[in-house]
Amino acid sequence: IDNLDYGLNVIDLAKESGIKTHWYSNQARVGEYDTPITRLAMRADEYYFHNLDYSLARNDFVLIDDLSEGLKQQPKGNLFILHMIGSHSDFCYRIGFFNADPELQSECYDKTMLELISFINQVRNVVSHDKYKIIYVSDHGLTSMDEAPFLTHGVGTMFSFDAVNTPLIFM
Repeated sequence: IDNLDYGLNVIDLAKESGIKTHWYSNQARVGEYDTPITRLAMRADEYYFHNLDYSLARNDFVLIDDLSEGLKQQPKGNLFILHMIGSHSDFCYRIGFFNADPELQSECYDKTMLELISFINQVRNVVSHDKYKIIYVSDHGLTSMDEAPFLTHGVGTMFSFDAVNTPLIFM
């Protein structure tokens, strides 16, 4: 993250257009990869981080409450960024299996994908009273490995094509 460009970004551009910006994060506020993103997030009109560090991350559904509250405060003209923990490892921990066998990691990963669908549906329910657009994008893919957790960030020596093969969904 040494070459991160702190120039104009989606937050700055939205604010220049008169849109109120909100950044709600379930990821860490501080860390090697988190601190630079935090610097960008703090440009939003309103921002909140549920976790100081990665180990404290809870289920992403806490962000639904943030979205609901933000819409109550200002129902129109908003950009909400919900910075999810999603399918970051430990997948089993993310879905509430705190002492799961490492061999279950791929099963747990699949369940995080089901949770993502449920999360997006809940976002749609919260914003359904008005015109809206939802854009889901992941900032990274995962690389396969031969040991638990079997899927990991594809950075450094673990880099692969899969690490940049990410979903992009428009609604």
